[in-house]
Amino acid sequence: MKKSTRNHLSPRVLNSHLIFDEMPKDYTKFHNKIIYFRRNLKDIAVSFYNHTLKFYDNYQYKGEWKNYLKMVLDGRVDYNSWFDFVLHWEEVIATHPDLRILELTYEDMIECPHREFKKIAEFLEVPFDDKLLADVVQKCSFKCMKERKGHFYLSPEGDSAVYRKGEVGDWKNWFTVAQNEWFDRIYGDIKIKVQILKIGHILFSFNDSKVIILWNTITVYYVVCNPCIPESRLFMEPVSRLLTQYKTLFIKISISYC
Repeated sequence: MKKSTRNHLSPRVLNSHLIFDEMPKDYTKFHNKIIYFRRNLKDIAVSFYNHTLKFYDNYQYKGEWKNYLKMVLDGRVDYNSWFDFVLHWEEVIATHPDLRILELTYEDMIECPHREFKKIAEFLEVPFDDKLLADVVQKCSFKCMKERKGHFYLSPEGDSAVYRKGEVGDWKNWFTVAQNEWFDRIYGDIKIKVQILKIGHILFSFNDSKVIILWNTITVYYVVCNPCIPESRLFMEPVSRLLTQYKTLFIKISISYC
């Protein structure tokens, strides 16, 4: 990594799938700018399934979609759990307001690429005009990138192994009604916790226990937890499971997620 990046003049643009804690510590020291880009997990699951099938030599997987979806939700794929990944970044953003992080979504980029690229240019403090934005939008379109780079990695059938459709909502062609309902139950629980985390979060220690304080404009609530419980589990596990597994003591908690 060091050898390859030295050949590029600063400022450099580096691509990564890492969580913040795994990134070089210089990001904090030098306050490098970070663009945090995420996508609907339903579309990610479908895209990753097709990607995995096309890269058979790498993954040795020929399983069915229904089995792969469970692997995605269990975090048994590259880069592990999407939920852990998103919750980690949301916690970083909530607890490190000094970091320069721009949040973008794939869906917004597809909906209005001109608007989103303008956000990026302003965030990076790069001079631009409408013509430059239009050129960037055109050259970064899925169609253009597939034409330019789609032949770099081919499946055994001769199709692009990296560029498939690039659409928003293709998951509807794959998910059954039962799979969609199952997914929504899991995702809904995590989404509530992400919303709470965005509103406010403090983590500190008290008598060897971890104390989480979450708050919003209406209700303050907090929990004191067994010190052996990983912080990530606080936002991943239902209250009943925490109580059973860790004998967690909830001193005060609000069930109102206003």
